[in-house]
Amino acid sequence: MKYLTNKNILLFIPKGKGIYGTGIYHELERRGARVFVYDERPSASVALKIILRIAKQIIEPYILYYFKRIISQNKGISFDYILIVRGEGFTAKVMQKLRCAYPGAIYILYLWDSIKYNNTKSLFPYFDRILSFDPEDVKKYAELTLRPLFFLPQYQTIAQKMPSSIDVLFIGTVHSDRYSFIVSLESFIKSNGLITFFYLFFPSKLIFWQKKLTDPIFRKCHPGNFKYEMMTADEASGYMEKARASLDVEGPGQTGLTMRTIEVLGAKRKLITTNKTIQDYDFYDERNILIVNRDNPIIDLKFIKTPFSEIDPDIYNRYSIEAWIDELFFGSNQSYLKNIQTISFIKT
Repeated sequence: MKYLTNKNILLFIPKGKGIYGTGIYHELERRGARVFVYDERPSASVALKIILRIAKQIIEPYILYYFKRIISQNKGISFDYILIVRGEGFTAKVMQKLRCAYPGAIYILYLWDSIKYNNTKSLFPYFDRILSFDPEDVKKYAELTLRPLFFLPQYQTIAQKMPSSIDVLFIGTVHSDRYSFIVSLESFIKSNGLITFFYLFFPSKLIFWQKKLTDPIFRKCHPGNFKYEMMTADEASGYMEKARASLDVEGPGQTGLTMRTIEVLGAKRKLITTNKTIQDYDFYDERNILIVNRDNPIIDLKFIKTPFSEIDPDIYNRYSIEAWIDELFFGSNQSYLKNIQTISFIKT
């Protein structure tokens, strides 16, 4: 572990001190840093999220006001690092303001969304270091370094415990074809006597009704089939501890590995996924990871019943939050994809 003693770090991340922001905050503090955490968007509302993706320029004055207030609140502090995770709420003008306010800082951008879903390319010139979870984006843009997502320490705790009462677990947001896939898979699972726990989440009932009116898949659905409050991190960890395997259904066209994939790895639980690109990663083991057909999902029951096969500790530790922090702040000469080396060049 490398230290950041007495370094001032300004961190922008979705939901501010949500589960991941808090996890990063605690890890940086553990290394001796003073950390100031803010949401990377002025608001977490669904309406703002839509506007940011389709017409960000319309609300740029509102965005600028939000970041000017943050700069004002931290007047007199000299930041050593500015770390931005995702960057959806940022514009070139915001970056210019930050660069002017903190000219001596090292600027780091971490992309946990693919660029086609969250166009941050215009921000690239303002950063000293840019890392992405998406290998396809890394191939397209020379500015990017590949760095998969991370798991938090609580998943390492789960890894020390045996699964119990759940065979297949899914906790996640309903999007794209995810619902129809899960329904068909659940039917197969239950017909073979396996126990499931599926928590299907919509950010609001309004979004559910929009889906019901516009998407034939949801025409016969009842609002009671879904949840409208996101499960807490502690609750989700509790269910993960009980489960033998977790289900991951990536968005169509997504190539980077989801946070759920890495958390399942951290918990040393089995993974059932539709993401074929997982075969390219160093931790892939067909004894632990089952890739299923999105159109005709079938699970080998032996896969569920056999225990998790241990992986190389060096590979396992690469996906911890400690390794993630090391790479963002200090760089690495690390390989994640089989036979491909990722080299990060660091500005000091």
